[in-house]
Amino acid sequence: MKREKDKLTILINKEVKDKYKEFCEKKGLKIGKQVEIFMQTELEAENKRGKNAK
Repeated sequence: MKREKDKLTILINKEVKDKYKEFCEKKGLKIGKQVEIFMQTELEAENKRGKNAK
């Protein structure tokens, strides 16, 4: 199943972004994929916190 893609515009420090982009290029990673993984991890953690709060 192919996932639909969407764009996200964010404002971040250019120096930090450039350094992270270079890091990702060296590791063969895509910045967008790293953001996606971070977002998914946060959603999963929030879901677990919600289940534990009941």
